Amino acid sequence: MFMEKWYPIRWGLILCIVTILFSFILGGWMGGNENFFKGDFKQTIKANAVNVYANDKAKMDRAEERAWTYVKRSHMHAAGLGAIGLALLAPLPFLLKSSRIKSLIAIGYGLGGLGYSLSWLISGYRIPALGTTTAAKESMAWLAAPSIGLLVLSTTAILLLYIRWAMTAPQKKEC
Repeated sequence: MFMEKWYPIRWGLILCIVTILFSFILGGWMGGNENFFKGDFKQTIKANAVNVYANDKAKMDRAEERAWTYVKRSHMHAAGLGAIGLALLAPLPFLLKSSRIKSLIAIGYGLGGLGYSLSWLISGYRIPALGTTTAAKESMAWLAAPSIGLLVLSTTAILLLYIRWAMTAPQKKEC
């Protein structure tokens, strides 16, 4: 009975934990292999030095720096969004009766958090090939924009449920 309350939001909770795990794995990989990332960025930049960067050393250095920054953003967003999702979703079973709506909210948040975090990682890897952060972000808009939308919609739905709960007088139980 106790666990049945959380059953409708199970996939959202799992996605939040996957997002946190993604952050831990990426963070560990970054910490132990920073040269791997930067070497990969340098190799891609070198392959595109003439066509994308016109052999401009300053632009190439900036692209490498920005790519690394975007990978770090992916790690940080995943950690934060996953943990926040667990906190936001945990009371959801008590705020709403509809299992279907609870599932939609939870899955929406979970997919949004994971998708947004991945969009930063992929954008970071696209910077060296495309030359600018603008081009990299635009190339990932298909993932980032819907992910942000899911995060905003699901968080707004949770907020509205909390407001409804806050404005409802507690029911008195007879002894």
